[in-house]
Amino acid sequence: MSLCACSSLPALHAQGMRNIQMQKFIPKGQWIVGSSVSYSQSEQKDYNFLVIESVSGQGYAFKFSPLIAYAFADNMAAGGRFAYKRTLTKIDQMDLEVGEDLSFSLNDIYSLSHSYSGVAMFRNYISLGNSRRFALFAEMQLTFEGGQSKFVNGKGDDLTGTFSKKL
Repeated sequence: MSLCACSSLPALHAQGMRNIQMQKFIPKGQWIVGSSVSYSQSEQKDYNFLVIESVSGQGYAFKFSPLIAYAFADNMAAGGRFAYKRTLTKIDQMDLEVGEDLSFSLNDIYSLSHSYSGVAMFRNYISLGNSRRFALFAEMQLTFEGGQSKFVNGKGDDLTGTFSKKL
């Protein structure tokens, strides 16, 4: 065993001598600005899946999230992000057929929700070789979020629902 340990010492020493240097990807004093926007929409008419039959409805989701950060040191940045998201789901008709004796029917249901969040973040960038275009980053976040939503069932005099708010 000692022969094996002695023979690996020169290899470890040589590996440490490769002079790998961290490349500067984001220089100190650089501002980082970005944003993401997403929108999706769906519509179902008489959709069937396993035990769910005759689904008819529609919905959408929208999200907007700007970002700003400042590099206080080479490859290290701190900043913030804000996000807003709105989703709507309407189910006009849906039947659940679990068996011959067990079935459910849902009609006139919709859910609407708004949410927002504020994020304080820290990023550490790691360049990929000598590339000035591509890098990896590790990010730590502290998030504060809130929002509200409502769930409504029925229509007319049979209308029932709930409202919730989170801070």
